[in-house]
Amino acid sequence: MFLRIYISFALLILCCSAYSTELSPQPCFRHYTTNDGLPTSQIYEAIQDKDGYMWFATDRGVVRYNGYEFKTFGTKDGLLDNVVFRLFQDNKKRIWMITYSGRLFIYSYGKIEPYRYNNKIKDLIKGGFQISLFVDSTENVFIGSTFGLYLINSVGVVTERFKFPLIRNNPIIAIDERVNLRPADGFGSGIKKGQVLDLLHLNEKRFYFTRFKSNSIGRVVTLRLKNDRLIVAIGTSIYELKNRTIRQIAEVPYGIVQLVEDPDQKIWACTLNGLHLLSNSKEITLVKSYLKDVYISNITKDKEGGYWITTINDGIYYLVNNSIQNYYSDSKLLIPQVFTQDKTHIYSGYFPPALSKINTKEINFFEGNFKNPFITSLYYDTSNSYLYLGNNNFGYYQNDIFYKLNSRINVANIGFAKNKNGLYSGCYKTLIRITADSTQEIVKIDTKLNCIFANSNDKLLVGCLDGAYIFEDKDSKFHPICDQLKDIRVDDIDSYNGNMCFATVGKGIVIMLKDSSIKYIDESHGLCSNTIRKITVGNNKIWCASYNGISEIEILDLSKSIYRIRNIQINEGLIDNEINDIALLNDTVWVASKKGISFFHVGSDFTNYSYPIVHFTSFQVGNKDTTIQGDYIFPYSINTFSIGFESPLFKSEGRQFYQYVLTNDDDSIQGNTTNRKVDFLSLDPGIYSLSVRAKNNSGIWSDQPAKLNFEILSPWWKTKWFRLVIFILLIFASYTLYKQRILSLKEKFDIEKKQASLQLTAMRAQMNPHFIFNVMSSIRNYMQENDLASAEKYLTSFAKLVRYTLDNSSIQEVSLEEELQALKSYATLEMQRFEHGFDFEINPDAEIDTEEIMVPSLLLQPFVENAIKHGIDKISGKGKIIISIYKKGESFLITIEDNGIGRTDSASWNTENRGKHTSFGSRLTFERIEAFNKAYNKQISAKIIDLMDDNKKSLGTRVEIVLS
Repeated sequence: MFLRIYISFALLILCCSAYSTELSPQPCFRHYTTNDGLPTSQIYEAIQDKDGYMWFATDRGVVRYNGYEFKTFGTKDGLLDNVVFRLFQDNKKRIWMITYSGRLFIYSYGKIEPYRYNNKIKDLIKGGFQISLFVDSTENVFIGSTFGLYLINSVGVVTERFKFPLIRNNPIIAIDERVNLRPADGFGSGIKKGQVLDLLHLNEKRFYFTRFKSNSIGRVVTLRLKNDRLIVAIGTSIYELKNRTIRQIAEVPYGIVQLVEDPDQKIWACTLNGLHLLSNSKEITLVKSYLKDVYISNITKDKEGGYWITTINDGIYYLVNNSIQNYYSDSKLLIPQVFTQDKTHIYSGYFPPALSKINTKEINFFEGNFKNPFITSLYYDTSNSYLYLGNNNFGYYQNDIFYKLNSRINVANIGFAKNKNGLYSGCYKTLIRITADSTQEIVKIDTKLNCIFANSNDKLLVGCLDGAYIFEDKDSKFHPICDQLKDIRVDDIDSYNGNMCFATVGKGIVIMLKDSSIKYIDESHGLCSNTIRKITVGNNKIWCASYNGISEIEILDLSKSIYRIRNIQINEGLIDNEINDIALLNDTVWVASKKGISFFHVGSDFTNYSYPIVHFTSFQVGNKDTTIQGDYIFPYSINTFSIGFESPLFKSEGRQFYQYVLTNDDDSIQGNTTNRKVDFLSLDPGIYSLSVRAKNNSGIWSDQPAKLNFEILSPWWKTKWFRLVIFILLIFASYTLYKQRILSLKEKFDIEKKQASLQLTAMRAQMNPHFIFNVMSSIRNYMQENDLASAEKYLTSFAKLVRYTLDNSSIQEVSLEEELQALKSYATLEMQRFEHGFDFEINPDAEIDTEEIMVPSLLLQPFVENAIKHGIDKISGKGKIIISIYKKGESFLITIEDNGIGRTDSASWNTENRGKHTSFGSRLTFERIEAFNKAYNKQISAKIIDLMDDNKKSLGTRVEIVLS
């Protein structure tokens, strides 16, 4: 009960304090309360886990924040009581928490479970309060309480690491540094101011007591700095313990609750009244104070460089960036509109009309009654220290006294510019010269003026609704500067290295080079907006003010349009993106926005170097949630999904930018979105991989995208096994059909072969009587001539031929050698009819083995017979028949050549002497060849060629037979 009573007492004190608005500069805090989803305004501690989420210990449970919304875990989620004081994440990514009842609870994988040795902790505490928690890699749990420090190991054995002695002359406080990686832990409370204390310091090597006198009242808070200094805070006093000596080094206005050193080695003091930034020097001093009247319980720096400040009475504050300081608008400081400057101060004009003088430490307002709606322009003339004001009238301040100028102008002016001829201003469509006590109209222009500027050549330039113009003294007229600016609204003009810079509406920054060429810098180059209201140039950079923040342009190579641009917006710590004016004073950038005045050093680095971490949060299948896991397998009927993801980025304030890619083999679906969910409709079967990256406010993408894999099975009729079965069946069916076809063709071939064989036999049977008829005719001739000897010799040769025919009657093929021997017998037989015979030659190539070549029987005989009967038989001289055999590639060529009268003369002779005559021999031979090819799958061909001389006179006949 002590702690809760103490907290309630502190809250009562703060509630009784009157709220006061500070006019000192403050950083930009985002404030989260119960209106934003917090269960309570009483927050004790904050930590960031390794996945990037923020966790908060509150008196209404433990809260997790993802950058979009707060999620509270309480008794319904496994806690036995809702008051959570301390948080710790171990190396297994589990979140440990200490509750009001003294119990420990562990969050892991979406569930909260009690620590298995909670019963032992309850016996140790005995009404005290736990003030620290640490868990090492072996799951040793260190618990610090108001009564001492205890260790519970992984099997539940309890060790009392430190306990306050019951009897001692002086009160004891203790600092324990005996555990590696564990912060220094301080014990002791209820200390009174002026008490003599014994400080017990325990480390890994030894322990010792140091006696000193306390200068304040409060609890003991310790911190080991990165430079190895050990500091101790008691109440409002800060001490340094070194070499067994303790000395006071600082004092803060309010009692310290916690000390934190951030990664930049700054010391933050969380106190009963506000957050205080301390210097880390030899004598620690107070630098700045924030959040007055707020009880600060804890501060934590996240991976993006932002600070989370928890409070006991006012929820959570988030410090986006401490580099930007702000004077906030309130009932006294209204909306700043315009700036001007002297050497040390910025001057600001406001709406409603007011005037202030500002530096980085304070702001002071001018006395005066400004009746006009607002101050439209300011100009500080360093030559006479006049501060000129423009609205519906003109005037100036000198030595804090306001002097009004005589002027008939009642239209708000648009700025001031000074050249060698004097001070000028523009009002609506009129150029005005300002003298010591009045104004003078110089010239009118046919367009509305927006700004005025004097260049290095003392020329006056004005920006208008339809471009930019230059005033020429020689004719006292305005002339357009260039055609490219025609019809472009120009709101501000400045000079960069002798080149003119124009702030435009819709075209970003337009730069006119010295050679009058034009360069454009716009959103495509990274500019925060194409509508730029104001610009200022300094340190070789162009600073641009827009309704969407600030852009800093560093020109690397103007001729090649190479720029480095960084944007500064709310996400970087500005209090508002709607910028009215911007100024550069020495090394400080000043910004006027709707919510106040901001300033920061020109060298401030606002880059968010953290890589966003993306997590999948939901996987909806048919509008039903399923458990998030690594891989999924779905049937083909389930092919529509809604997948949720998030990246806990806090500077982006819920406006994170995501990029997703869904791949399936060579196909992909990709897109960019600011939503945290993407839908995929009617996906085809396949193996899919979804990867999602996030981009932080500085444009840095996740170095490792989140990945989720799932598979949509094909329907059973499209599966691989089904296709395999169908393929096998098709092969089997094809093989069966093939076999049946082969059998059918074989049967058909056998039938055709048999038919061809019968046809060959029949043809040969036809050829044998034909041959016999010719032989009988020859024998009859011999007998008529009473040449019995020749008839007998002829019969003997004929008998040999008959024997050859009988021997080969049962076969269709014979060797070429046998065919040639029979042919010799036949030729010998025929030679007997001629008075002087005829020449008959057979000339095979030397490499040809006629025994190995098979030919149809009686293939050559009909052609030789025709050569004799119809060729050489009719010539007056001696006849000649030559048979040649050649190798022709893989085939053999047989030629039968005679020197007879030729086929044409033979046909004429037959017609004259025999009448109509039909030659059966040649016809039957060609038919036999065709039948033989068909029966035995051969490719034998034959052709007859008539031999002619140059005068077309017959020289004989040649038969060419090709055996393949």
